[in-house]
Amino acid sequence: MNMIYRTLQLLCFLLLLVFSCKQGETEKAVSAKTNAPAALQELNQKITAEPKNAAYYNERAKYYYAQKDLGAASKDILVAITLDSSKADFYVTLSDIFFAGGKSSQSKRSLDKSLLLDPANKEALLRMGELYLYVKDNKKSIEYLDKVLKIDVNTPKAYFIKGMDFKEMGDTAKAISSFQTTIEQDVEYYNAYVQLGLIYAARRNPLALKYYENALKLDPKSVEVMYNTAMYLQENNELNKAIELYTKILSIEPQNKYANYNLGYIHYEYLKVFGEAVKHFNNAITCDPKYAEAVYMRGLSYEAMGDVQRASADYTKALVIAPGYEKPMLGLQRLSK
Repeated sequence: MNMIYRTLQLLCFLLLLVFSCKQGETEKAVSAKTNAPAALQELNQKITAEPKNAAYYNERAKYYYAQKDLGAASKDILVAITLDSSKADFYVTLSDIFFAGGKSSQSKRSLDKSLLLDPANKEALLRMGELYLYVKDNKKSIEYLDKVLKIDVNTPKAYFIKGMDFKEMGDTAKAISSFQTTIEQDVEYYNAYVQLGLIYAARRNPLALKYYENALKLDPKSVEVMYNTAMYLQENNELNKAIELYTKILSIEPQNKYANYNLGYIHYEYLKVFGEAVKHFNNAITCDPKYAEAVYMRGLSYEAMGDVQRASADYTKALVIAPGYEKPMLGLQRLSK
C-alpha cells in the first residue's frame, strides 16, 4: 500500500505542477455556476448535495475535459482521488487529462495505477493501446487492444486503433480488415471511412471515393475529406470535379493554402492556363508567404508565359525561403543560358 500511496502522491503533484498556471481560471470556472450549461449545473447540484461523493467529482472532471478546460478537470479529478484512491476509473480520467496536456509518460503512469487496481479495466487497456500507438510501439499497442477484445469483442475503437497500428507497420491488408470491422461494429465511425479512403486512394482504387462519400455523409463540411477526394480526382485526371471540390473547400476555408496551390497546379500542369495558375499561386502565397513550393510554381508559370524577370525573382525568393531547394536552382540555371 505504501507504493500505491507514493504513486498517488507523485501523480497528484505532477498534475498540480502541469496545470498550476491555470489555477485562477479553474477557480473561476468552478465558481461560475449561475450561467453554466444544464449538464454542468446538474453536476454542481449533485456535488453541493453530496460533497464527499468522489464519483461526482470524476464526472465533472470528465465534463471539463470534454470542454478542453484541463485546469478545472485536473482540480476535480484530484478531489475525486483524494476522497477515494481505490477507483481505477478515476486514474483513467487522470490519464486523459495528462495526455491532453502532452504528458504521455505521466499518462502511462496513471494507466499503470488504474490497471494495478483493476487489471481488466477495459477503458484503461484501450487507452494503453492508444498510448502505445502514439509512441509508435505498434506491437505493444496491439497486445493491449487484444486484451480489450477478449473482454468485449464489440469495441469499435479497439479495431480502429489496431487498424492504425497495422497501417503504420505496412500491413495494409490487416489494416483494411480492422477498419472494415470497425465500421461493422459502428456504421458511423467517421475516421474508419477516412482511413479506408486513404488506403484505396493510394492504390488508385475507385472504392476510395465510396469511403470518402460515406465519411462526408457523417460530416458534410469536412474539409479533410473534400480535400482527399479532390486529390484522388486530380490524380486520376477528373479535373473538372477536382476543381469544383477545391473551390468548395475555399468557400468554407478561404485560407486553405493547399486547395489554392492545387488549383494553381491543375491550371499550370494540365490545363496550361498560366495566367490563371499565377492567380491561384498568389492566393496560396497570401495564405502562407513562406510557402516555397507555391513561390516556385508561380515562377514556373511566369517562365511559361515568357516573363523571365518575374520568374527569376520567384526562383530566387523560393531559395531564400528554402535554401538548397533544387527546382528553383535549376530554374535559375535555365534562365541564365
